[in-house]
Amino acid sequence: MDVSATHVGIVDTGANDTHLRIANGTTVRSVGLKSNVSTPQTVELTERDGDLLVDFRAYPAASDVAAAYYKPRIGGQWLPARKYADGSHRNLTFWQGDAAPSGDGFVSVFAGQDLTSDQQPDVYAFKHRFHPDLTVNASVTAENVSVGTQVDVRYAVRNTGDAPAEASDLLVRSGDGPLKSVSIGSIPSGESVSGTATVTVDSTGTLSVVADAGSAVPELDERNNDDRALALDPDLNVTGMTAERANDTITVSATVTNPSGVRATDVAYRLGNGPNVQRYGTVSVLEPNATRTVNVSLPAAEADPAYTTRFEVTPNETDGDASDDTASRYLFRPDLALGEGQVGYYRTDGVVRASMLVSNEGLANATAEIEVRNASTGSLVASRNVTVAGSDSSQTTAFTEATVGLPGVSSGSRVETLVTAPGETALSDNVVVDEVELNTTLVPPSGDISASRSAPTVNESVQFTITNVTDADGRAVHTQWRVANTSAVDTGSLNWTGRSPGNHTVELVVVDDDGITSIVTRTVLVRPERPDVVLGSQAPRDLDRDGRFRDVDGDGTLTRNDVRTFFESYRNGSVRDNRFAFDFNRDDERIDILDVQALHADNEESSDERDEQ
Repeated sequence: MDVSATHVGIVDTGANDTHLRIANGTTVRSVGLKSNVSTPQTVELTERDGDLLVDFRAYPAASDVAAAYYKPRIGGQWLPARKYADGSHRNLTFWQGDAAPSGDGFVSVFAGQDLTSDQQPDVYAFKHRFHPDLTVNASVTAENVSVGTQVDVRYAVRNTGDAPAEASDLLVRSGDGPLKSVSIGSIPSGESVSGTATVTVDSTGTLSVVADAGSAVPELDERNNDDRALALDPDLNVTGMTAERANDTITVSATVTNPSGVRATDVAYRLGNGPNVQRYGTVSVLEPNATRTVNVSLPAAEADPAYTTRFEVTPNETDGDASDDTASRYLFRPDLALGEGQVGYYRTDGVVRASMLVSNEGLANATAEIEVRNASTGSLVASRNVTVAGSDSSQTTAFTEATVGLPGVSSGSRVETLVTAPGETALSDNVVVDEVELNTTLVPPSGDISASRSAPTVNESVQFTITNVTDADGRAVHTQWRVANTSAVDTGSLNWTGRSPGNHTVELVVVDDDGITSIVTRTVLVRPERPDVVLGSQAPRDLDRDGRFRDVDGDGTLTRNDVRTFFESYRNGSVRDNRFAFDFNRDDERIDILDVQALHADNEESSDERDEQ
C-alpha cells in the first residue's frame, strides 16, 4: 500500500488474480497485475537544476496529466529526473491514476511497468507543492549621475509563482556591499509591490537591487532575484610610454591613469609592434585618480623599428572619446640630435676640425651620416659616417663623440652641420649653424669617481660620486654615468647595485663647453655572497675581500688543510655552482684541478710571508 494526502494505492500480493487499485474520494481505478508484484518504491519531486535535478512547475487545471517531474528510486539508486509522461531509460510506461488539489498544490497516484521485462507495476504517490517566485526590476531615472550623487532607486517586485510570497527584505547594494535594506510585505501570486530607495553612489559606480535578500521565501527560482539599476563607467587614459633595454630584453612601460571618480575594475590591454609582437594582459583594479605603470617585456630581436609601438586599453569611455585610451610612438628607431654648444672648432696640422657630441634618445644603434656645408652657398665641405650608440632607456640620452676635418674653412666662416640616420624618428633637431670660432687650447675636462664601498657584495648598493671635475679652458657642461646596463645623465652621483659577482667598469663621460669629451673609469669588484656550503668546520671565508673564498674550511686562516679540503670537494655541484668564489686561477671557467693548484700556490706564498715575519 502507498498513501498520499487524498489517494490510496492498494496491492493484494497474496491474491491469485492480483490487481492494483488506485482510489480517491469518489472513484476507484483498477489495473490488472501478474503474480510476484514488485515492492512499491519511493518517488521524489525535483525543484532545482543539477545532475539529477530539473526545474518543474505543475498546472493541474490545464490537464488531467500534470506536467510534473520526478525521480524514482529503483534498486537503491535514484534514476535521472524525467517528466513522468515521458518514461525512462528503463522503458517504464505509466498509467495515470488520479489527481486532486491539496492545500499547497495537488497529489496524484499512478502505476508504472517496464514493458520489456517481467517487472510488475509499482505504485507511485506524488505530492506536488506550489511555490512563490519573486522577480525584480530596478532603475535610476536621474540624469548626469556621478560618484557622490544621491539618487532614488525605483524598484518593482513581482510574484510570478503559484503561491503567495511571505514578507521579505529588499536590498540596494553597490559594488562594495549593502547600502540600504527595505522591508517588503507579503505578495499574492501574480501581484507586484513597487517603491523607491534613496542612496548615495559610491566609487564603484554601480547600484543593484536584490529581492528576498535574506532567502526568507521558499522560491521556485532565485536566479531572477536581482537587477542592475546603475553602472557608471570609469575613464582610463594612457598618458605615456617608455622603454628600456637590458641585454637582449626590452621592457616597455605604459602609464595608465584613472582621472574619473569611478573605480575601474580589471581592464584588458594590448601591446603591439608590427605583425610579430602582440602582448595581452590586464590592468587590475584602479582607484579614482590613481596611476599604474604596466611593464611588458619582449625579446629585443622581436622588436621591429619599422613599426610604431602601440599600447591600448579596452574602450571604457564615459566621455565618448577613445583617443586617450592609446599611446603610440616609435620606440625602436634612433632619435639623433645635435644642439647648440655641442660642436667645437680647433685647428690642427693646418686644418680646421669640428668636434661634436651627437646625442641619441632612441633605443637603436645607428650608422649616422654627418654633413658639413657652407652656410652661405650650401656647398658640401666634408662628410663622414659614424656609429652612434643607442640609449639604454627612452628616457635618457646616449652620446657619441665625432670629429670631422673641414678643408678650406677658416675662423669666421659660417658652416651648417647636419647629422642623419636611416629610419630616424625626427629630423627637426639634427642641424646646427655656427660661425667658426677656433679654440686653440681645447684642453679636455677631467674628473674622478669616488665610491661609498670599495668591494660591495652582490645585491649590496654602492654610491658613485663625481669629484674634482675641472676644465682648464672652460667648464664641464654635461656628464653621463654608464655601468652594467645602467646609465644616468647630468647627476652628481649614481646609486648602483651589482647583481653578479666580478669586476665591473664604471664610466663617467665628462663633456666641456667645446664639445671635448673625457671618459673617466673606475673598476669596482662585486664580491659574491658567502657560499651557502660547508666543506670544513664552517662556511668558507674571503680573507682579503677579493671575492675568492680561499679559507675553504672556514677556520679563519689559509693553510694546507684548505688545499686538501678543496681538492676533495672541487668536483661537487655546490662548489661549481659558486664559480666566482672558488675560481682561484681566475680563468672564468668551470672549477677544475687548475683552481686547486692555484690555491696551493697561494698557500705556499702565504706560508713564506709568515716565515719571513
